[in-house]
Amino acid sequence: PAAVAAYLLHYGMTEYDAFVGEHLGGPDEAYQHYTLEEMAQGTFQPLNVVILRRRKGEDVPAIRRGFGFEDAEFHQRKPEKGLITKREVRVFSLSELRLTERSIVWDIGAGSGSVAVECARLARYGQVFAIEKNEGDLANVEANKIKFRTDFPVIHAKAPAG
Repeated sequence: PAAVAAYLLHYGMTEYDAFVGEHLGGPDEAYQHYTLEEMAQGTFQPLNVVILRRRKGEDVPAIRRGFGFEDAEFHQRKPEKGLITKREVRVFSLSELRLTERSIVWDIGAGSGSVAVECARLARYGQVFAIEKNEGDLANVEANKIKFRTDFPVIHAKAPAG
């Protein structure tokens, strides 16, 4: 439960409260409601169940569906802003890839991670890997992962070795 809470908090998914049941049906049965912050700091028995409930009326960041986000919506390298796969190229490329929900994608030379982010949103049950050789770009990829609530490994390496 603590790892689940830490994960959700990392991605800014603070609109949830949690219920944790431990050793349900057994002599040591325990259960309690938690905020994510409380659950992230907690210690739990290994046999447990976590139920997440989104709070009513809680503001959730409005991230539109589909793909083709504006370039300005992505964190980018500065002062060389603009080193990003342009929206029109991303839209065309993503359309031509014909990704399914279970596609596997390697974004080699991820830069800002804009392609990887959009692929992760389309292939939500698949896998996306972002490879970037420039250490300075890794922070932008991570920031974009969080902003767009996507999760994929970012590999700091140079292709093809990485």
